[in-house]
This record gives sequence, structure tokens and C-alpha cells, in this order.
Amino acid sequence: VAGDAALLGPPTEDAALAAAAARILTEPGLADELRRRGLAQAARFRWEKCAAETVALYREVSNGSDS
Repeated sequence: VAGDAALLGPPTEDAALAAAAARILTEPGLADELRRRGLAQAARFRWEKCAAETVALYREVSNGSDS
């Protein structure tokens, strides 16, 4: 979901999370770049598309049902 708009690492490693936070706080422009990428990434996800894909899935499942 995050694409290239986040610094990713193992969720159970506190040191990795701390290192990512430190990078955002100390590297000039990184927060702004991630924010820009985040807005672009979020634009890929729309409620209309989600609704249409959900309806299509429900139709597919109901057409294959035994009832």
C-alpha cells in the first residue's frame, strides 16, 4: 500500500523504526519527498474503484454459488 512513499523495515525491530525516524528528522528534504510520494500513492486508491471491485467480486461469488 505504501509503495515508495514510506521507509519500510521489519515491524518487530525497534532499531529499524528508530533509524527510519532519525532519517526523516535529519535528512534534508526526505520528509517532503515522502509526503509528495504519499499524496501520489494515495491518489491511486479511490472509493469508487474499491466499490466497483467489491461489487464485481460479490457478483462473481454469487454466480458461482449453489443456491
